[in-house]
Amino acid sequence: MQTLDLTLLVKTFMRPECLDNFLNSIAEYQIEWDLKFADVVIVDDSDDEYNEKNLEVISKYESVNVTYKHFDFNSLGLSKGRNIGLESTKTEYFVYCDDDFLLDKNCGIKYVLDMAKEKNLDVLAGYYRNLKSLDSDKVKNLNWIGFIQENDEFDVCT
Repeated sequence: MQTLDLTLLVKTFMRPECLDNFLNSIAEYQIEWDLKFADVVIVDDSDDEYNEKNLEVISKYESVNVTYKHFDFNSLGLSKGRNIGLESTKTEYFVYCDDDFLLDKNCGIKYVLDMAKEKNLDVLAGYYRNLKSLDSDKVKNLNWIGFIQENDEFDVCT
């Protein structure tokens, strides 16, 4: 199993159900693509009750490399939390995520990362799809992080 030189950064606040769905999508993605993300940094400033719930959620996903950082209740906000996550990143590349994101199994993140390395990119933007229900047919096929796959023809750098 290949480990990607990529960290997923997520700031969460009192939403263990979202975090559970996000981590589950990562675990499924890793199985589908036979790879691992170097790290998933989760920064949390939820209260003690939700901290415990988040720790329970995280413990379900042993296949996902998680670095969990908990801070005093409501002490960070989104930007400061993301900056703390970024300071914890040990990989050359990272992706900012929200706790309600889901990884699309059809998205070739490895190929996006290869392109970023090959073209020596500092920043590469993508898009996400806003899906309202985990039970919808769309969420089973189309999730958030673009749809670049091996052999797609594109050149975003010229």
